Amino acid sequence: MYFTCFSDRDFNNGVGRKVEEGTYEYKKGKYAHFFTEKNLIEHFNDLNILETGSIKEYLTHAEKQQEYELRYIIVQNIG
Repeated sequence: MYFTCFSDRDFNNGVGRKVEEGTYEYKKGKYAHFFTEKNLIEHFNDLNILETGSIKEYLTHAEKQQEYELRYIIVQNIG
């Protein structure tokens, strides 16, 4: 399985009301969690972790480009 998520290094980390460590309500009713590498690995520690890393993603909407820093993890079932 390939999973991507927001990185704690993303520019938007810390924007909005802090709900818990790494999680923010950035708009009313909309939440985002920003993962550290350690936190991401902990969520998948019962699987065989093949690879982790980070990437930058660029999205354009209404002629405005937004940059996001993401983390990814590739895992497989054990056994």
